[in-house]
Amino acid sequence: MIRNTIYLIATSITWLLLACQDITIGYLESDAAKYTIDTLHIVANAKSELQRLKVIEIDFYSATSTLQDKIAGLEEELDELQDKLDGSDEYWDAYDELGGTDIEEQFWNDEISFEEYTRLIDQINKELDDKFGITALKESLNEAKTTLENLATEMGIGSLEILKKQIAEYQQKIDYKLPWTSAKIEGVQGTQPLLFTVIGIKSTNTSEAEKFMNHVGVLGDGTIYVELDVNVIPGNYTVSLQIENEGRTKILNDMFTFVVDAPIQETLTEE
Repeated sequence: MIRNTIYLIATSITWLLLACQDITIGYLESDAAKYTIDTLHIVANAKSELQRLKVIEIDFYSATSTLQDKIAGLEEELDELQDKLDGSDEYWDAYDELGGTDIEEQFWNDEISFEEYTRLIDQINKELDDKFGITALKESLNEAKTTLENLATEMGIGSLEILKKQIAEYQQKIDYKLPWTSAKIEGVQGTQPLLFTVIGIKSTNTSEAEKFMNHVGVLGDGTIYVELDVNVIPGNYTVSLQIENEGRTKILNDMFTFVVDAPIQETLTEE
């Protein structure tokens, strides 16, 4: 009887030890997994898009060169006037006459609040701008800039600054062969190391989805990347991921969509 009892105890201990060995250490949670922005527009051929944007820039300047020259002239004239006035006794005499120095002393002596000081000085500066012709120059400059922005909107480029920024970004991508990238994934927690893998691409065209798969990958922080030039037709390509760590696997379906935009052939022309 005692022998049987000892045998049962030994067997139970052995079973418990084996069971403990099967327990996987750590954890993996992905129920809250997401990308803050889950869609990114890209182009199939970055060099062609860069060339298109440069043509737009040339056409836009051609259509607005006179206006842009006017803006540059007004900016230069305004800078020169302000530099001249900064060292002018006439300007600072007028500043004193309007009470500027007294207001400064009141502020530093805590006789007036910062808000009151700002209001009074702004009022004086406005009177000085009117007196010395700065206001008229600023109004002409703002009117010309507004006209330029309106023309840019009418010609479909938003603004010249946006266009220049796009050109610079494409040029950098091409020069350094930078891929298209998503942000890092959020809401994934687990025992390190975590291994991300792209396991599927969803698109209306199955064969194109398979081709897109050859251009896409994922980094260790969940950042999905696509090679700069993707040899696929325009459309939506939605990426599914797998996350693994020791003993655990999670599937994240339809997490991020890359929209390959169709090439735009039109260029701007002066009306």
